[in-house]
Amino acid sequence: MTIKFTKYVDRYEVDVNRVYSGTLEMKEDGYYDWYPSFPSTSGYIPSWVLRAISDKLDELNKDWDEQVEFDAG
Repeated sequence: MTIKFTKYVDRYEVDVNRVYSGTLEMKEDGYYDWYPSFPSTSGYIPSWVLRAISDKLDELNKDWDEQVEFDAG
């Protein structure tokens, strides 16, 4: 079982077990969020996938989060 994040200019594509599963995209507020696109036949998302996506979002949002907290403080 694998998860792969492929970076493009404005987003990261997420592939789970070589199946396109959505994108990580930056919103207007500067933070990345996950936009899932799982096939309707799957019916569930395993915890290891959620954990990997969460870790990647934390990594992508770290610098911006520090900037926002610094400016607010």
